[in-house]
Amino acid sequence: MKKETLFDVLRTTYLTPYTISSDFARYKAKEIAALASMGLITTRESFCEYGRFWRATEKGISHLRDEGSI
Repeated sequence: MKKETLFDVLRTTYLTPYTISSDFARYKAKEIAALASMGLITTRESFCEYGRFWRATEKGISHLRDEGSI
């Protein structure tokens, strides 16, 4: 898995959140799992509440800014 691929998926997540059961989520399942385990994306909406959309976390947005992607 390439670093560029992870950042492409992270950027897509930030710009256009997608559902957990979307075709994109199925196609990029490994990258999404890696990003989620690193704490860069989540489905968490609030304390103890989770939704259906993957979204970039504050940590993920910080990484995008550091890379100059946003």
